[in-house]
Amino acid sequence: MLQATCRDPDELIGNVPPAMEPATVRMVAIHAVMAGCKPEYLPVVLGGFSLMLRDEFNMNGVQGTMHGWRL
Repeated sequence: MLQATCRDPDELIGNVPPAMEPATVRMVAIHAVMAGCKPEYLPVVLGGFSLMLRDEFNMNGVQGTMHGWRL
């Protein structure tokens, strides 16, 4: 899976709320494999994941609510 990107496997993508655990390229790749992604999907998954970690997306709010949310 990691051969599908030229990024360093230990590169930090960001911290994932609510525990603010670090997410590296390697960790995202591991989760992508477990989700059934093909290696050629990894660049898109990494791009989407980095966008989801932006403050505007409010990932903590999205994960931690039982009600609707909007941007």
